[in-house]
Amino acid sequence: MFSYLRSTILQYNPCKTYARMFRNRNNWVPSRMTYHGVFWAISVLSLFVTVGDRLWVSQTGGDLLLKRESRSIIPGSDRPLGDWLTNWFWLITARTLIVSLNISFVTVMWMIPNFLEEAAPAFLDMDVRHSNIQIHKFAGIWLNGFVVVIHCALLFLPTIIDGTPLHFMWDGFDFSNWWDPCVRTFSAYITPEDIYFTYDEVFRLILSVLCFCILIPISRADWMLGKSYSFAMGIHAFAGFAFMYDMVRKNSHPLCYRFNLPFIFLYIIDRIFSTFFYRVNRFKVHKIQRCSDTCFVLFGHLDNLPYRGQGCGDNYWLLHRFQRTRPCSPIFQRAHPYTSFQNWDEKSRDLWNIGFVIRTNPKNAHSWSLWLMEQGLYQHLGNNSGMSERNLENRSLEPTLKPTAISEGIQNPAYRIDEETKETHQQTLGDCSTTAESSADCESEGEKPSFESNKRGLRKQMSLKIVGANFVSEDSCFGLQLDLRSYGPYRSSFYVIGNSYTQFEHLVLIAGGSGFGYFLSALTMINDYERENMSHAEEKQSSKLTRTTIIYTARENQLISLCGQMLSSLKNFDKCNYRPHYTGKDCEHPGELKKRGKSYQITSEPSQCHYQGYAELPSSLQITQGRLDIDHVLSEFKDVRSDTLVCACASTGFLDQIKLACYKYALRLRVEEI
Repeated sequence: MFSYLRSTILQYNPCKTYARMFRNRNNWVPSRMTYHGVFWAISVLSLFVTVGDRLWVSQTGGDLLLKRESRSIIPGSDRPLGDWLTNWFWLITARTLIVSLNISFVTVMWMIPNFLEEAAPAFLDMDVRHSNIQIHKFAGIWLNGFVVVIHCALLFLPTIIDGTPLHFMWDGFDFSNWWDPCVRTFSAYITPEDIYFTYDEVFRLILSVLCFCILIPISRADWMLGKSYSFAMGIHAFAGFAFMYDMVRKNSHPLCYRFNLPFIFLYIIDRIFSTFFYRVNRFKVHKIQRCSDTCFVLFGHLDNLPYRGQGCGDNYWLLHRFQRTRPCSPIFQRAHPYTSFQNWDEKSRDLWNIGFVIRTNPKNAHSWSLWLMEQGLYQHLGNNSGMSERNLENRSLEPTLKPTAISEGIQNPAYRIDEETKETHQQTLGDCSTTAESSADCESEGEKPSFESNKRGLRKQMSLKIVGANFVSEDSCFGLQLDLRSYGPYRSSFYVIGNSYTQFEHLVLIAGGSGFGYFLSALTMINDYERENMSHAEEKQSSKLTRTTIIYTARENQLISLCGQMLSSLKNFDKCNYRPHYTGKDCEHPGELKKRGKSYQITSEPSQCHYQGYAELPSSLQITQGRLDIDHVLSEFKDVRSDTLVCACASTGFLDQIKLACYKYALRLRVEEI
């Protein structure tokens, strides 16, 4: 918990960000108006108005809205220093908390920010999702947590400075005012002679420390998120609402009724519509393809998703609302967010139009994504081999299943397809039918299939057939009876790729681990736009794909193989510049150890690398072993920084390096954290 506090405070230190910008001020070029800048401008202006209103001196006194007496900012000779400092800091911290509470609720809305992202004019650079996440983290740490603890602890400042005596007042409770029941017979908490406080002030101080020093750090700690994402988010929401309730319940906080309650009601309306009405659909799972023991690909279909209603890397929240069985503990589960890629083929969209690359933790028995992967494997085994769900849960997952890529039905011009692939797919369907019939015959004869035979049958069903650069999965004929509830699409930070084709000339796509799914969306959208708006000659000469650089790093060879296979199934994929990096174990061959940092091609020969058993990747994908020097790579775009867009989907550590490099070379950056 304390390590999280230390790392979070250092990571979201605003002085650190401004120092980077100042050091590299000569590199910065004039940019467009941004949502992030507009949001902070409105927030700072609101802060100055609320603080200035309390200090305003006129014939009606200070605090023009409530007509209360103004506060003097000059200490008098007969006024103790501790009394003056406490009232001065209370004035600033109280008004800051009013503004910061509104910031916290606005930045966690769903429907309204998504509408702003889609309806914003072209001159405004939105990036609403990532901006709201960053603003929410900053406001939660510095404007809510730090300020509210200081605000409550300031009650003891006069005693520390001036030695003013403390008096604990106990006059009982008045439960007719149940929101603020402590009876207060004194007129002011602090006077030049005495300090008064009740049980309520002690409760507020304990609550602020509990929420912002214990509960919220625990809810954002990696070990808690790894144990249960839903439970961690539940703790986070409880702490946030406890802080909100403590702010608005006090009779001494009349401005909270006028300024905070409208935003709280707006948040409640937004969340109700987002939960029950706004883009809520049934997600029909087409198939689940497992590429390793920690990663799988989910293909499914949304009925109400229009052909042009998808953006690059849209975010969807998935939940098991249509399943009768309890998937994992705890019973209450929050929807889980994932970044998608899409299928734009009108002939095959009835099979699947949305896909997700999902990473899971096999060591966590309560992982929702692990339950989802096991559910898909269970339906393959149970429907075709008679294996019970209990037997599946009691066994360990087999980590040697081969990765598979984009499935059948990819026939639009943005993908590659040929007649040989169609014939092979028809043969595949026949093979699957034969397999199913043989399994049924085995059961009719009274033979109980063994676990080893089930694993061999599962491998056979999920193996990969390769025809040139086209990939067909043998398990395509087995439809899953698995429906999930989907919330989305919500626009991600990469929405600009498909929405504003002319805003950039050079595109750098960066991903790590399971974050490469948006590569498919980006390349598909660019290729589809050029196919519809350019002639063949123009597309060949000035295609933006030739100025697209794809950088991918992974510790697992299965993910690199899967990424290469999926990308190579796209049309014109070879126009892009690829820089994949393998950062896992060294190759077994002794000669390969000397090639660290040098390029070599991964093949399927068992004597060379750990990649045996997987399809040979296209020759344009040259794998580099060793960690990536992202600063050196992005320095190549410093001369064209005004026309370059950098998109990254990776872990926090990798994103920090990317942000440093983009600050250094003044590159426009969009990020999604996994």
